Amino acid sequence: MKLWLKCVLFTVVVCLAVTFTLLAFQAQITTDKQHYSIGEGMIISGTGFSPQVLITLSVLRPDHQTDLVPGVTTDTSGAFSATYTPPLLSGRYNVTATDGANSAATATTAADAIGYNKGVYNKGTIAPNDTTGTWTTGNAGNNYLENQWAYYQYEVTGVGSTVPSFDVVFNHFQSNTSAIFVDALANFRACVDCSENSHTSGPQQGMLLDGVPYPSPGSTVWLNARPALSLINHPYANGTCQVSPDPTDTPSGDHCFHVDGAALAALFPAGTFSTGTHTVTLFYEAHLALSFVWTRGNEALLGCPSSINWVHPGPEVIPANTAYGTDAYGAPVGDDPCSKSDAGDWTSSLFHGDGFATGSSRHFEIDNQTAGSNGGLDLPIPTVPGPTGSITIVKVTNPSVAAGVAFNFSGDLDAFTLDTDPSATNPSSKTFTGLTSGIPYNVTEAATPGWNLTNLVCVDNAGTNSFSYNAATATITLSAIANASVTCTFTNTGIGNLVIRKTTVGGAGSFSFTSTGGLPAPADGSGNFSITTSTANTPVSATFNNATAGNYTVSETIPNGWDLTGRECALTTTGSGTSTFPASGTTQPANITLGAGDTVTCTYTDTKKASLVIQKVSQGGVGAFAFTSTGGLPSPADGSGNFSITTSTAGTAVAATFNNVTPGSFTVNETVPSGWSLTTRVCSLTTTGSGTSTFPASGTTQPANITLGAGDTVTCTYTDAKLAGLIIQKISQGGVGAFAFTSTGGLPSPADGSGNFSITTVTDGTAVAATFNNLTPGNFTVSETVPSGWDLTTLSCSITTSGSGSSTFNTASPPLASLTLGAGDTVTCAFTNTQQGSIKIVKNTVGRRHIQLHK
Repeated sequence: MKLWLKCVLFTVVVCLAVTFTLLAFQAQITTDKQHYSIGEGMIISGTGFSPQVLITLSVLRPDHQTDLVPGVTTDTSGAFSATYTPPLLSGRYNVTATDGANSAATATTAADAIGYNKGVYNKGTIAPNDTTGTWTTGNAGNNYLENQWAYYQYEVTGVGSTVPSFDVVFNHFQSNTSAIFVDALANFRACVDCSENSHTSGPQQGMLLDGVPYPSPGSTVWLNARPALSLINHPYANGTCQVSPDPTDTPSGDHCFHVDGAALAALFPAGTFSTGTHTVTLFYEAHLALSFVWTRGNEALLGCPSSINWVHPGPEVIPANTAYGTDAYGAPVGDDPCSKSDAGDWTSSLFHGDGFATGSSRHFEIDNQTAGSNGGLDLPIPTVPGPTGSITIVKVTNPSVAAGVAFNFSGDLDAFTLDTDPSATNPSSKTFTGLTSGIPYNVTEAATPGWNLTNLVCVDNAGTNSFSYNAATATITLSAIANASVTCTFTNTGIGNLVIRKTTVGGAGSFSFTSTGGLPAPADGSGNFSITTSTANTPVSATFNNATAGNYTVSETIPNGWDLTGRECALTTTGSGTSTFPASGTTQPANITLGAGDTVTCTYTDTKKASLVIQKVSQGGVGAFAFTSTGGLPSPADGSGNFSITTSTAGTAVAATFNNVTPGSFTVNETVPSGWSLTTRVCSLTTTGSGTSTFPASGTTQPANITLGAGDTVTCTYTDAKLAGLIIQKISQGGVGAFAFTSTGGLPSPADGSGNFSITTVTDGTAVAATFNNLTPGNFTVSETVPSGWDLTTLSCSITTSGSGSSTFNTASPPLASLTLGAGDTVTCAFTNTQQGSIKIVKNTVGRRHIQLHK
């Protein structure tokens, strides 16, 4: 009968299934194991053979060659024991033993061998991801450096239906030097029966070729093996991977990761392992610890992609940017690798990188195989040189002292701060030592408000170092010699921002400025610029960003019709806080010293000038009319504020216009000429700028108090009426006498204060007149008190001098004459009185009649 036992493991493990063939019930042979690693010695035992005879012991190898094991004899009980060392071949070994006397005493055993192959990439140059190297089972060479990745592959052969599980164990920490060897693992990949043309025939069939340090990122057969792994970079103790990570800041000597065979098999298509034997290859990368990270206590940040201490797996890493560091992948679950404040974070600066290690006895090995031989299968962790390179970063500023300003840097040299302020605590330069060669170090200066990076230059101090620049980043690669050194100087020039704001009151317009000091755009190359407002009281700005810190002057060219009524400057953004400027005022130019990082805002307020129009309308005549004013009216007023207006046509306005008047308070007073009366004064806002003007809308009270608002035009129309005249003529017929009159309307002298006056005739039929001059045009009545013995025989009125010609009168009710005197008119009213006659009859009775008539 035959009993087949198959065991499948991974990479360097050989699985052996043992078959027993019994040719007789008394004779049989056995092996000491069911599974062997490639090349592992077999102990073959036999019983039931003839006692004390020579045994012919033969082994049919997987390559169909036969090996004979010499010198095998049975003891007195017919038993024997022999040792066979197979060649380095995986596969089935058929063992046959016979004593030559009885064929029934012949036994054959066969075994499936789970084999393990191994490989480490021996780089041809120190460049990362070097493609000139070879895969080897021995020394990894001398071209690895700190902060680089070492490449490994383990291959399991002879895999049947079950993929074995195992641990990969490696030296993590050397206590006597406090050196960390490997601090992160990445790019776990697996391939079954790998036969890609570009990825075969390495150290063994199915492993990566020489010159191929890692599987192609686009490969469809090299799968992401991460789901089959656990306890990555966990401590290894008591012969097993530990569930708990190392205690904080306490690295253990050995670390490991566990490979689960069943989970690995599940990554591949169903049925892959259902028939035949297979080869499974595991690839991974190990990060060689960087001293610069560990000596600065930044181990907690190893797994943070945004951190300077990210272990930088290359673009080949799958899954992308995934690495498993000591603390980054440690407990507790969910630990944030980008924080130093989580539980379990490591921050000790007592440890060093791989370059500080002594000796070369550190390696990876497989252990705890579920099939194949246990232990062994070592692959070295590369020995790397101790880092001796240095980079010095120097800060220079213009001006040479940047008071209170700190310049922050980040990148592969950690975060640090420099300044040029002697009173500050930060240095102006910083030297980083213990740097590994062949690795690009990026140093980036952060943007500093108020400062422009105007120059970045690196100097090769020692060695054939290389460096390049990209904006604010210097990339330095130190040459592979001892004490390679580079100095990079970052020069910053202080900058500030100047904002010129224009506010207009009472209107809008375009305003030109000149400047000195070299303002950038929007100024032209000569420092000229302009600002146009579109709405009164709404500021419009010209902003000069990134102006070099220093001295400037700004002057406004004030346009005609405007006044610069205010200029307010303020520090609206504080950088260095060293800016100086006139806080307020209108003196030009404004002298401004712009401090680095400061923003100075100056608001220029221009007020549109106003206009005042004094219109003169004369009614009933024309003439020259004099005015006085206060407040400083310009021409046509004289320097004392006096001006005059002459009308040429009654009723037609003539104006005195005062343009470009600075808004403010004014008074205007007409000196009303004799013979005239100021009858009305009407003021209105005829052009609206700010609309803030005030004035008496109407009236004749003098003076007129006027406040002119910015941009406003106020028009005041003074209407003067020429005074009228009234002549009352008295004509008496049939005699002479004194004739009394009364009046209303306020006739002046010769009327008394009550309007009464009298006229006395001296010659019969000759008119005598009472003349009233300088009468304010208006309504009057004149009534004669007709004396006894007299009759008012006629009453007539007429315009005897025409001014406005608008006078009217009514004589229909004598002795009352009702009159409306028009401006400039003289009305003459003639009252004609006739003395009454008399008849005297005298009767004398003296004997005869006599009649005498008297008149």
